[in-house]
Parts: sequence; C-alpha cells; structure tokens
Amino acid sequence: MVSHESTNDLIEEIMSELQGGQGSASSHCSSSGRTLILGLRALARDVQCGDGVANAAILEASQRLEALSNAIEDIRDSALVVARRSADYLSTMLDELRRR
Repeated sequence: MVSHESTNDLIEEIMSELQGGQGSASSHCSSSGRTLILGLRALARDVQCGDGVANAAILEASQRLEALSNAIEDIRDSALVVARRSADYLSTMLDELRRR
C-alpha cells in the first residue's frame, strides 16, 4: 500500500513538469529526472510489503539511476572541457598560420 498524500504530491509535481515543459534533451538529468529519483525514493519509503523486498528493489533502482545520472554528468563535463581546450588550440593554430 502506498501513502496517498506523498503519491498525490509526486503525481502533481510530475504533471506540473510535463505541462510546463521543464527539462530538455540536452540536459542529461532534467528536473523530471530528479523528480523520478525522488519519486522512487518516496515509493521505496511508502510501499508497504511484508518482506521489504519491493522497498529494497525500488530504493536500489533510485540509487542506480542517480549513479548513472551523475556519471553522465561527469562525462558531459569532461567532454565540454576537451571541446573547449580543442577550440582554444585550434584558434591559436589559426592565429599562427595567419601571421605567416
């Protein structure tokens, strides 16, 4: 059984994001991605099952999703650094060629 109050709040937040068009494809973990992680955590906390297996599985899913999201963010940040350095290098090389 799931707590109606927290589930309703989560549904309202997700619907608000969908209607407002928040988040974008260029952002690896948009606010709706964060909402999904938080929603899974809320479900893990609120779902009532006898042995706790469902709670553990849902919590682990939220943790894995967050870890993947963080890894994607790190990779994106590293790629941006490389791209900026490459652009700076190419700009310097072009300036040197123009001076010749």
